[in-house]
Amino acid sequence: MNKKAIGIIGGMGPEASQHFYKLLIYYAQKDYGVVKNGEFPEIYLASIPVQDFINSNKKQKEALKMLKSRVRQMNKLPISFFCLACNTAHLLIDELRKETNKPFVSLLEELPAALLKSKIKKVGLLATPTAIKSEMYQEVMKKKGLEVVVPDDGDQRLLGKIIAETIAGKNYEENGVKVQKIARTLLDRGAEGIIEACTEIPLIFPKQHLVPVFDTLDILAKAVLERYYLLK
Repeated sequence: MNKKAIGIIGGMGPEASQHFYKLLIYYAQKDYGVVKNGEFPEIYLASIPVQDFINSNKKQKEALKMLKSRVRQMNKLPISFFCLACNTAHLLIDELRKETNKPFVSLLEELPAALLKSKIKKVGLLATPTAIKSEMYQEVMKKKGLEVVVPDDGDQRLLGKIIAETIAGKNYEENGVKVQKIARTLLDRGAEGIIEACTEIPLIFPKQHLVPVFDTLDILAKAVLERYYLLK
């Protein structure tokens, strides 16, 4: 196909990046009819073990330095565009864009479009404490006329603990129940749907829902493949 490759900045955490890779393969088959090995996209996945900054921004500068270094290294590869397989890392996307002349597909740009298609006006946010406190999602949604309901401080701390345990491969079933309870409080406060705005949340959240649930990994995978197969 003579297409350049997709560059994925991942490893935050690694199991979510693995899941994202599987989604790319699944949707390549499902949406683009890929059946032969040579038709799948070439993918470079960098699993980068940055210090945790999901619960606090104390390690954010250290993480940024490491991620910028890896983008510069990957820039030497035959990559057409990059993406970040981590919601919270989108806090750093503008700085990472400065390290390359290759574009980034951004969840902050793709997610509002998915919400607008659903006709939802008010949505609950499940994300890391760092992402929630940064208000990056709240700001981008407000520009599109969408209202975001966020967990209270106690539930934010609980989400941080749940996400950390998911990265560690612990307590999936128990934490899945806890996340459902947090989601229900957001629905009780008027949310019409839920954003899984952390790449670990889809690993433990139920797949069947009575309200619209927006899996950011799913949305990103579809956007990446659309750019790869359909856009020049």
